[in-house]
Amino acid sequence: SAFATGIGPNKALITADPSWVGRAQALGLTVTPWTFRSRDPAGFDALRAEMVQFLCEYGVDALFTNNPDLFPTPGECPE
Repeated sequence: SAFATGIGPNKALITADPSWVGRAQALGLTVTPWTFRSRDPAGFDALRAEMVQFLCEYGVDALFTNNPDLFPTPGECPE
């Protein structure tokens, strides 16, 4: 965190080890994985479900997507 404020890993790195997110955030870094596309929801039924997984369960700070119209609403994260 001495030379960066955040990282942008490929989403496959986070899927392989979700604890990666918390470790990076503990160092003061934001985590913004890439790239979420409707044509490639990486094993999910729909792109929105994949984005919800990353935002709500893995706790990423943001994400890069080619489909901002499918971005989840705050109410889609379970409390």
